[in-house]
Amino acid sequence: MKLGRNGRLFYRLCTLDKQQTAFSMHIKGAIVEYPLASMEHIRLGYDLADFTHVPVSLPSDALAAVIVMDGRSMNLVFSSPTERDEFVTCMLVLKERHRRTTGAPAAG
Repeated sequence: MKLGRNGRLFYRLCTLDKQQTAFSMHIKGAIVEYPLASMEHIRLGYDLADFTHVPVSLPSDALAAVIVMDGRSMNLVFSSPTERDEFVTCMLVLKERHRRTTGAPAAG
């Protein structure tokens, strides 16, 4: 699920492209593509800095991960800590592989 800036949770289907250079999210009938090249950081927990208000009820930090792309944070919530850990690990591996194949500098 994606945590919206208004504090609401939205179910989203995520996929990888065939070349594994981008992941996509199905949003309101459209497919939004997020290139791995634009991914600055991925980490565990939430980043609520961009929120208009902090949600009253928020799933456990142990279920959350945040992806920072182009200076914007995308908070994701998973059904279990294991699912979250597997997603974060896979995204970090894909990001590093993309960086090595393109010769891009390592992120700070």
